[in-house]
Amino acid sequence: MLSDNAFWLLAFALYSIDHIKLIDQRELVLHEDVSLNWHVVLAAIPFELRRRCVIILNPFCPFAMAFKMRWMIFEGTNPRALRKDRKSTLSLQRRALPLRVLVAVSFITFFICGPIFTGSLGLGRTLLLLAPIHAVVIAMIILVVVRDRLGLPLKQWAALITECTFCPMYCPALLKRLSWRTPLTADGLAFAKRYVPVDFLPELELAAQTRMEDTLEACDDAIERDEITKYRNWAFQ
Repeated sequence: MLSDNAFWLLAFALYSIDHIKLIDQRELVLHEDVSLNWHVVLAAIPFELRRRCVIILNPFCPFAMAFKMRWMIFEGTNPRALRKDRKSTLSLQRRALPLRVLVAVSFITFFICGPIFTGSLGLGRTLLLLAPIHAVVIAMIILVVVRDRLGLPLKQWAALITECTFCPMYCPALLKRLSWRTPLTADGLAFAKRYVPVDFLPELELAAQTRMEDTLEACDDAIERDEITKYRNWAFQ
């Protein structure tokens, strides 16, 4: 029984590790919460690994998307770029509904039903029971991709689906993998100030101000300092 439980713990650990992301110091995370509302993550004092910021996405919301966005980019604050990314994210939210359902089914299958069934049936019989469900989920994902690639090239889809097929624990993370690869061009802070609920803005602005001050102190290039100063004046005018 211990080894059977250890199998599912290892499976969830592999799935969770996929939610640990490294982003540049001038990137932030735009993600959906449980209610599919937008939130922006920017740490005032980030944990860094090799000069990159470590971000942990929520592994318990497989149906929620997460994007990385540049910030401290003054060119990205123009309304056209903001409207373009707003349109792109809204479109993806709508079109990704079938994929949301499939990754949620996969999550429930492996991380809820799997451990429960293992307690009564044993690991071997449980895996045999869950295998057809996984096969159906993969087949449905392929049908979804054939109908709409959701902005991702076919080669990347082929790699993702192959990985999910042979390592089923990555299947519940498929939607986050898709959204994480979706390019956005607007400035993340400008996007948040325009489209994220205002309740979250004070904390975000405080973190942004702290990060900009630290960046200015560490910056030796005069041109870059002028750009950051210009951006700071815009952000906190």
